[in-house]
Amino acid sequence: MKTLEIHLDDEIARAAEEVAASKGETLEQMLVRVAEEAAKEKDRKALVARLRKLGDEARAEVGPITWTREELYGR
Repeated sequence: MKTLEIHLDDEIARAAEEVAASKGETLEQMLVRVAEEAAKEKDRKALVARLRKLGDEARAEVGPITWTREELYGR
């Protein structure tokens, strides 16, 4: 696990601690959560880009739609 040391302006640190407390977290917990969310978002963007590329390379052809929504979901 990586340990980081950050330096914040006192006013920013107080405001960030208030935001964290309003979410039931410590400042450290909030910063860890934000970093994890940022990393996951990067992973999601890479996955979407990969899927788009695969779709572009698939060369699949789609014919005309010959069904209606009602037919598709008919019960």
